[in-house]
Amino acid sequence: EKGLDVDDFNARANFAFGAYVTGADAYYKAFDGLVDYQIAQRENVMRLAEERLSISTMVGWIVNAVLLLLGVVLARWLVGSINAPLQEAVALTQTIGDGKLNVNLKTSRQDEFGQLLRALNEMAGKLRTVIGEVRTGVDAVSAAAGQIASGNQDLSVRTEQSAASLQETAA
Repeated sequence: EKGLDVDDFNARANFAFGAYVTGADAYYKAFDGLVDYQIAQRENVMRLAEERLSISTMVGWIVNAVLLLLGVVLARWLVGSINAPLQEAVALTQTIGDGKLNVNLKTSRQDEFGQLLRALNEMAGKLRTVIGEVRTGVDAVSAAAGQIASGNQDLSVRTEQSAASLQETAA
């Protein structure tokens, strides 16, 4: 306080235990109020953080579940889109393997499976052509073999006749 005589013990004691204590008590109460306010604010912030954490965790689980479900659906679609044309290709090759070359598969697919199915269909067509050419060749060889056999038979008959004539002439 201004005008306080520092040499006067009673004045200093009155100040220290009177006006100073009252002011200090008010200061300590205000400071305690500030500390209480900060503690309340901290607790409020912690409560909000826990609520947000809870919400964030729930949203995270929901997003993970949706992504997992989407992944399962996408995987099933992908497997189906790969498996169906492969089954068609297997069925076509089994049909060709069974000797049924009159297959004619039409596909509108523009991907690798479509290329595979068109190539298998083309292969069946070329096999039909090759087998037709082989049959024609076999028929030609068979006819020629028949003519050769007939010629051999005629030659054999004439040879026997010549041998019989020679024996008559010799006898």
